[in-house]
Amino acid sequence: MEFIARYGINQESEHPFTPDSILNISEIGLIVEDAVNIGNKMIQNKIYERDKKTISNHYLNFMGIKSKGIFVILAQPGRKWLFSEKYSAIFPLEIELDNNKVLKVNVDKEFKIEDS
Repeated sequence: MEFIARYGINQESEHPFTPDSILNISEIGLIVEDAVNIGNKMIQNKIYERDKKTISNHYLNFMGIKSKGIFVILAQPGRKWLFSEKYSAIFPLEIELDNNKVLKVNVDKEFKIEDS
């Protein structure tokens, strides 16, 4: 796990850092076989690319609201993570968003969006 400070968004505090200091998860990776197809499904569900760019199978796609600084990083398997020697892979995952949508990848690597 990596902690990233978003200085334009974070609240100031005089208290030491503890688990209670965590406001939210600012980025989480969502690895899928076809980022363009899944990205378009996310857009249909009002989960937009942060800069309104076209979804790519070759680059990281930051899905979310830029002013909030919270993103689902949509990418394909086999991509080397920045500042790491690790490569992206598909794993079962469930992400509950604040717009009452749940992004799911099951053990068979199938993706779906559900209402929470």
